[in-house]
Amino acid sequence: MAYTLVNPGDPIHASQLNQVINSLIGTAAAGQVLSFSALNDSTHYALTVQNLDSTNSNALSVLKNDGTTLLQVRGSGVTVSALTVSGLTAFAGGVQIGPNASSLLRPMPNDSSSLLLQSPNWVNTAGLGANGPMISSDAYYDGTGWQRGSSTSAIPTLANCGNGAFGWYTVPAGSGAMPAWTQRMGLDGSGNLTLQTGSLTVAAAGITANGNLTFHAGSIYLDTNQWLMWQGATNGIISDGTNLALRSNGSVLVQNTGGSPQTLSVGAVNTNGSAITSGAITASGVVTGNGISSSSQVYATTVGSLYLRGADGNVHIDQGGATLYAATGNFTGNVTVQNSGSNVVPFTVNGVYEHIEHGSVTLSGITNNTGQSQAQTFTRAFNSAPIIIVGINTPTAGDVQQWHPAAQGATTTGFNLRIYNTSGSTGNCSAYWFAMGN
Repeated sequence: MAYTLVNPGDPIHASQLNQVINSLIGTAAAGQVLSFSALNDSTHYALTVQNLDSTNSNALSVLKNDGTTLLQVRGSGVTVSALTVSGLTAFAGGVQIGPNASSLLRPMPNDSSSLLLQSPNWVNTAGLGANGPMISSDAYYDGTGWQRGSSTSAIPTLANCGNGAFGWYTVPAGSGAMPAWTQRMGLDGSGNLTLQTGSLTVAAAGITANGNLTFHAGSIYLDTNQWLMWQGATNGIISDGTNLALRSNGSVLVQNTGGSPQTLSVGAVNTNGSAITSGAITASGVVTGNGISSSSQVYATTVGSLYLRGADGNVHIDQGGATLYAATGNFTGNVTVQNSGSNVVPFTVNGVYEHIEHGSVTLSGITNNTGQSQAQTFTRAFNSAPIIIVGINTPTAGDVQQWHPAAQGATTTGFNLRIYNTSGSTGNCSAYWFAMGN
């Protein structure tokens, strides 16, 4: 229904005036379309509505056919049933979301270049599709592909949540076309966490695992004075902070048992036929075993014999004052007992002789039918006067039978060695002596 126009020069009837009044006061079915498209005025608005009421200032109400609100403009604000905004729209004070005045989307209070989404309770970002919500930094999705932000020095970063998984991605900083995202970390729907690149640093409380930790490659590094432990009911490396043990099927393979210095207990050592070629083993107790290898320096045979082998073919005992002792049995083969530091050769034969000493004497200018003597002192005193044997070396005159050596005045500390000359002329003579005793 349209307004009935009045022809120029015709009188205006009441019905023609009432159609305008009915339209303005809201008479049912009397409403008309108002159009101001032909307005041409730069100083006035096409429509100005002002309510001079100082309390509510109700200015405009636009209703649906059922009487509910489409748009209300009043002193307390603007209420719309739904809002679609095209183009850029500025909200200087922020936008209230919902009935709670504390749920806002607004500029950062002290940073107008930043945006703040605040709520007195939860802030939930939900993506109702399969891919879920994404949060990005210095990058955005334009509907067909990802584009860089405005910075050329910042590293574009993406956090993506969807299909039960979480991913963390980056691309290098720069300009130009956006490259494909590189995943740095991922957590899939089964709970598997993958660190694609870089390293893992765990501070403070460390890692607690109720299941297994599996290391497929690389190494485990612990800072100074820290512990690495893993264990099961009967297997593992176990430490209480003081003691450390390696156990297999409940048996101790290696364990230190405390004290100072620490004592190491080894369950078994098996080199699988390979010799230990370097390093050293120091033991304060007994080292036992049923055989190592015939090529080793120390080895045992299956019949119980023990062999000592030195790389130079000799066996050395070097522990000051130590005694080589055999409770029973005999030493067989060629045995040489030697002390390179003096002329003392200590040993025991059937409990009789404790040691042997030896020496040599040269007496010069012994005239015919006379003799000379020289005192000899033992390097180590005997318990009682020893047995002394004296022999002649080649003299300078006559033959050996014409020179007569003797040991006189033997004591526990020495004796006099005398040589008598019956060669018929003056000469020199050397004699060797051996002293044996206990």
